Amino acid sequence: MLEIFKKHKDVYYFFDKSSIKINLSEEYKHQLLKQIKALRIESYFNYIIRLIYQEDYKKKGLKVEVSELFELYNETVSKILKDNARIILDSSINPYEELYTSFGWEAHHSNYGKELELIIDTILNVINYDKEIKRVLGLSENENPYNSMKAHQFVQALITIGYSQATQRIKDEIDNDNYLGIEFIKDKEDEELLIYLTPKGMVEVSELFNNIDEKDREQYFTKLLNYIGIQKIKNNHLENLCKTSDILVFNNKIYCHYKQINLSYNNFFNKRINKQHMYSIILETQSNYKLVK
Repeated sequence: MLEIFKKHKDVYYFFDKSSIKINLSEEYKHQLLKQIKALRIESYFNYIIRLIYQEDYKKKGLKVEVSELFELYNETVSKILKDNARIILDSSINPYEELYTSFGWEAHHSNYGKELELIIDTILNVINYDKEIKRVLGLSENENPYNSMKAHQFVQALITIGYSQATQRIKDEIDNDNYLGIEFIKDKEDEELLIYLTPKGMVEVSELFNNIDEKDREQYFTKLLNYIGIQKIKNNHLENLCKTSDILVFNNKIYCHYKQINLSYNNFFNKRINKQHMYSIILETQSNYKLVK
């Protein structure tokens, strides 16, 4: 059984290996957590709130309350997971029959579902070139993960965790008036700060952002960070050390934004997770930052 939960700590949520309730080895859970940090699958599901608002309401001149989007999210995710990842969320769903939604399933829904297939392809390719993951999964060094049930089970576990993270995040934040939210992921001595758009942020920030001159966007974004207790600092030593100018301070800890170019990732995926941190949050709904020790 796979079960995911987050530990509530004041104004943010804390996610670590103990948050993954799965009947497999600690090594297996470590590999899952490693890929959770790298692949950021939860942001794919988080974005669905924006997709629904933009394509199903705003472009059609229709109005919807932020609180109403969660039920539509659940329907959309259920169909995407079944059609594009062979994951069934409800035991009452017949895997051999078409799953219908209460609203019209249009091209933008189908196209977004196909992006999940690109994410799955990236995960399988990561497994293919990572000897340690293969060892933990019980695959031989030359075994093709695309044809391996064990590899596909690992993929489904990662997709399910990403879905669970995003769904819990949206439920927690659905009534939050802030545009940004905070989570942490910890693995042994490594810690990452995650900053993401809340449902209200996904509905309102993009439009506000587009109406601001490009030269003023950084200042506006910095104000959003300050509002949730995060400061951006200027430090030449840290910028050289971290190879980025995006250095943040939260609760007296320093975090730096990072990009992760991986030859195992397809072009779609490399572009998706490697935007400048402000645009990663505004366009992809999330950005990750490593703790500077």
